[in-house]
Amino acid sequence: MAMQSYYRKSSDGAVASYDWFDLAAGAGYSTFYAVAAVNDSTTDYWLTSKQISGDQAKYDLQVSSGNTELNFDITFNNPIITAAADAYINVAMETETSTNGYIIATIFHVDSASNETSLGTATTSTRSNSGGGAEYYKIAIKVPIIEKSFSIGDKLRLSMDLYKTAGANKVKIYFDPIGRTSFTELGTGATINSTLALYLPLKIDL
Repeated sequence: MAMQSYYRKSSDGAVASYDWFDLAAGAGYSTFYAVAAVNDSTTDYWLTSKQISGDQAKYDLQVSSGNTELNFDITFNNPIITAAADAYINVAMETETSTNGYIIATIFHVDSASNETSLGTATTSTRSNSGGGAEYYKIAIKVPIIEKSFSIGDKLRLSMDLYKTAGANKVKIYFDPIGRTSFTELGTGATINSTLALYLPLKIDL
């Protein structure tokens, strides 16, 4: 079911769209999805407000040793201000047989000179595979972020840093805005999909 979007002026005077409001936090939440496109010689990663089809050749991040990181960016063509509130991330994670891992998620402001400023970071608990085959989870990550003004042309960056802590196999996370791949979640038995969504709080005038 598609989210209902609400339009109003943000505290900087720009007109922005929100999927819901948190009046206690003074924030309107906008949803962004992680996506990739494979070009002739490179793969581009970015955030989009639309649930488009990601490239079927590249829709996961996997690590077999240590850690690996992907950055997903969106460039703003209107000024915005992030609210000092909690951002939320939903992501599907897989641990292969007898392999454990966790995620560090960081949200950055990136200016026109490519300087990064961390708005907030969070680390998940370690998911430990019991050894009976691949296990899947839909993880919620809460990232408290600071208030930050974005000028026209500034980027918001979502960094997903995936760590493997034990085992001989791989740990993976998935990103496809329309969630074409489905999994059965460990414990709940629920069907979960392969979307990676960021719910970003933006400052509003109440």
